[in-house]
Amino acid sequence: MLNEILDPRLSTPRSRKMVGDIAFIAVIAFACLRSRPKARPTMKLVSQEFLHIKSPIAMPLHEISLIELKNHEMFMSDENHK
Repeated sequence: MLNEILDPRLSTPRSRKMVGDIAFIAVIAFACLRSRPKARPTMKLVSQEFLHIKSPIAMPLHEISLIELKNHEMFMSDENHK
């Protein structure tokens, strides 16, 4: 779960906005770690994503699965990264 990879020395985020921000950053991180370089988002796309306002997530941090975040389709498909 997402809360298992956060620094345990920090207090657990309680607000929906903070949880949403953490999940959003994790999705971007997973996209940047794709094994095929052409499937990774460009820095321009990443910076544009950071500028977009995202709505808060409706679930608690301990219920957000890393697999769900890794498979999240936030970024364009592979053919748009060529």
